[in-house]
Parts: sequence; C-alpha cells; structure tokens
Amino acid sequence: MTEAEWLTSDDPLAMHAVVADGALCDKSPHHPHTERKRAFFGAACCRLVWPFVAADDRCRRAVEYFETKFDRAYSDAETDEIWSDMKDADRHPADDTPELQLFAAHLVYDADVSDWTIRRLLDGSEGWGDPQRARQVAHLLREIVGNPFRPVAFDPGWGTDTVLSLARGMYAGRDFAAMPILADALQDAGCEDDQVLTHCRGPGPHVRGCWVVDLVLGKS
Repeated sequence: MTEAEWLTSDDPLAMHAVVADGALCDKSPHHPHTERKRAFFGAACCRLVWPFVAADDRCRRAVEYFETKFDRAYSDAETDEIWSDMKDADRHPADDTPELQLFAAHLVYDADVSDWTIRRLLDGSEGWGDPQRARQVAHLLREIVGNPFRPVAFDPGWGTDTVLSLARGMYAGRDFAAMPILADALQDAGCEDDQVLTHCRGPGPHVRGCWVVDLVLGKS
C-alpha cells in the first residue's frame, strides 16, 4: 500500500497490514505504546455499534475499561472482575440473548486484537445495518494511527498553554468539538504542518486516541 492509498483507502484490513508490525503490533501485546493504540482502536470500533454493546452492562464496562485503563489505576481485583465478566458475556450468554448482542460480546472480547476486531466488525456488517462500516473503520485507523508513511514530530514550541489546555480538555472529556480551535491555536504557536492542521479541521469524527491530541500531550 502506498501513502496515497492509505490516505484514501476504505479497506481496513489492507490498512492494518501496513501497521500490524508497528503502531498496532499484535506480536508485542504488552508494549505500552502498541497496547494503548490497540485498546483505543478497539474501543472506538465497539462504539460504532454501541447500542448492541451497551445492552450488556458487562460489555459496556469492558469498553470503558479499554478507554480509561491508561489514565487511572485499576486494582488487580477490578481488572480480574472486568475480564471475567467480559469472558462470561462472550462465552456463556443467556439462551434468549439477541443475535446482534451476542455478536457485540464477541467483538468486545477481541477488542484489543486489532485484526480480529476489524474482521468481526466487517463480518457482521450486514447485521449491523450500515453499508459504510468498512469506511468508518478505515477512518478510525487514520484517526488513531495517523499517517505511518510520514510521521510527525512535535515541536515543543507548539505546546503553548492554550494548545495544551485544549488538548487536555478534549482528551479528558471525550468531546472533540474544539479540534478546529486547536488547529488555530497550533498555527498561532507556529505549527504549519499540513497533516496536523488538516486533521484538526477535518470532519472527524474524532475519538480518544486521536493521533494529533496524543502528539500534543506526549502520549504517542
């Protein structure tokens, strides 16, 4: 895959092959950077079918765990309980569990394994009822990974109080409406990187793990 294809592709499996040994490397499951990116990508994929996921409180809690475990300290007991509940929802559903809710439980259980997450989401695309699902997942890869062909280095001079405050607020609140304002603040700070500014001013949607917000906050 070329850079131009990455930027326009609607084939998330082909895109994943580009970053499978890098940003989303499943072969190094405990590397902090890749583990974090995988968790945010999986959680964002689960939120594409949130009504089915949230119908089971165990699955909802698991997704929220993926989104927060890098920013708060979970005790071993809490973590064990979440994983046990997630496994139970996946493997021991009630007899009357609706098919799509069961499919959502499978999706959540594999949410930290990127290629399985993509396959499960696309395999269920007809049942999920959205013909744009592959395009949505491809967008999430670009949202979280950025452009693997042209990584951006953060210039410390861009990190003004305004820039940092905006990024922290969006990250904490998971409300990314201020992304265009972040672009203006970055530009005021001297950033002229087209990838950064275009991403901030693009249509989104943006999610926790957004590569620009992570770049600003030193989390990438």
